[in-house]
Amino acid sequence: MALTTPILNSVPTWSVVNGQTFTFNVIGGDAVVGNKLTIINNATATVVYTLTTTTFQYRAIVPANASGLANGNYYSAYVQTIDSSNNLSSPSNSISFHCYATPSWGLNIAQGAIIGNSSLTPIATYSSTGEALSDYTFTLYNSGQT
Repeated sequence: MALTTPILNSVPTWSVVNGQTFTFNVIGGDAVVGNKLTIINNATATVVYTLTTTTFQYRAIVPANASGLANGNYYSAYVQTIDSSNNLSSPSNSISFHCYATPSWGLNIAQGAIIGNSSLTPIATYSSTGEALSDYTFTLYNSGQT
């Protein structure tokens, strides 16, 4: 037998400050004892990060603040599996993703505050270096949680 080509699962937009777990699947083939994740900057087409992991689990964990990665960039990634003889599989499918700083938001009402008036002018703030906020919902409750 031989290693089969892995299937890399998509990842959401994430912040390099938090790190990210990449998961993949393998169908058939030799036993997988490790993997090699490769991340490419889509703007420059250069490899900016590689991670070789020795594990039977189908995942690669990019740590927080991994060298070569920065928020505000668009990347692609692929994974290769490794067998007990240190052979590499063919590269998986390529996935693309953005890295953005975690957005911040605020509301001028403290959590758990009781509003004693019949009206209130709420002020919400949102800040992001990534995509603009396109949708939001405020749900209001009375003191009976209705």
